[in-house]
Amino acid sequence: MKTKELTRIAFMAAIEYVVFMMFSNILYLEAITLILVLFAVTFSLKESLTSSLIFSLLLMIQYGIHTWTIGYFIAFSLQTLLSYGCKQFLIQSEWFSIPFCFLLSLILGTVIDLPFLLISDTITYLYLLMGLKTSFIQAIITAIEACFLFHPLHKALLQLKGND
Repeated sequence: MKTKELTRIAFMAAIEYVVFMMFSNILYLEAITLILVLFAVTFSLKESLTSSLIFSLLLMIQYGIHTWTIGYFIAFSLQTLLSYGCKQFLIQSEWFSIPFCFLLSLILGTVIDLPFLLISDTITYLYLLMGLKTSFIQAIITAIEACFLFHPLHKALLQLKGND
């Protein structure tokens, strides 16, 4: 890897970490999905995936290795891969980013809670009653973020990226 790529990856991972930490104490407000999608659409798969893996490892260092930090590791990697796979749709369609970010944010809460859902039927029902409501509201807010911020931030990231 070139120095420029390493620097970009470190910068992206730092932004992801700051965005995650900045909004982690505000209920329902989650902007990491939007940031991961933007990075996957703007930069190469190697850079965006590596930055999300480093970001997930930073969370593991800070909070320890738990089922939910491992869930973040898996979920953020999958979000990056799915976003990169849908790159052309996200760039070409003005509105595709809104339902896409909604679904990724909704799935994020479910993937994080998946180990707990497999423990017992009671926990699964409790999650469906209580946790899914939280994930749904969070997904709506993420869709609103995508509606107003996706294309302006994508243009700004393209300018920062420059010509490689």
